[in-house]
Amino acid sequence: MGNDMERARISLCAALLGSMSLMATASSAAGDISAMVDAADPAAGQAAFEICAACHAIRPDEPTLIGPTLWQVEGRDIASVEGFAYSPGLKAVEGSWDRAKLDAFLRKPSAFAEGTIMGFAGIADDTERAAVIAYLETFAPGATSTTAAPVTHDFGDDWPQGPGSDLTGKVCSVCHSLAIVKQQGLSSERWDELLDWMVEEQGMNELTAEQRTEVIGYLSAHFGEP
Repeated sequence: MGNDMERARISLCAALLGSMSLMATASSAAGDISAMVDAADPAAGQAAFEICAACHAIRPDEPTLIGPTLWQVEGRDIASVEGFAYSPGLKAVEGSWDRAKLDAFLRKPSAFAEGTIMGFAGIADDTERAAVIAYLETFAPGATSTTAAPVTHDFGDDWPQGPGSDLTGKVCSVCHSLAIVKQQGLSSERWDELLDWMVEEQGMNELTAEQRTEVIGYLSAHFGEP
């Protein structure tokens, strides 16, 4: 009996020490990433964010793409963008996005939330992850600093520049090649109907009225009826 009690006490002590060790490791990691973000260059993070921009908007006037917007993501509850179908694994994660959680998710999304639908392996480089987080923080509520002008995209020499060029390119290239868009030759009414079909049948995210007007105006002007 005495030996059983002694073994139980040893097991309990080992479990407590293990828990304390994990807590200390997590606290140390959080401190490390916080110091790295403080020292990081948001401009470098903006450059690294290019791969993220293929699926995520970063500014409030940008259309929703494949993934949820990252506008003011730090401090926001995890899996909380209205209308977005998050994976059960991510919805099960409690709390809000802070530096430590963003770092863990960007390091390896599949390890942070099992079954996540984000098809991205992660950013292995610690410095690059810190720079991306520093860039995201320039869009946080109450941020006093901003980075350079919005990222613009090169959709090719045969994608005409002008009002609506960047927005339309991002909206259309989410689902298919822009070569398909260039071949259509539709009137503004038909472009409008096609956008309705894309939303209703293909799962495209709805645009705001202003964004829709801008996209249809661009498409009908450059890829309209001959």
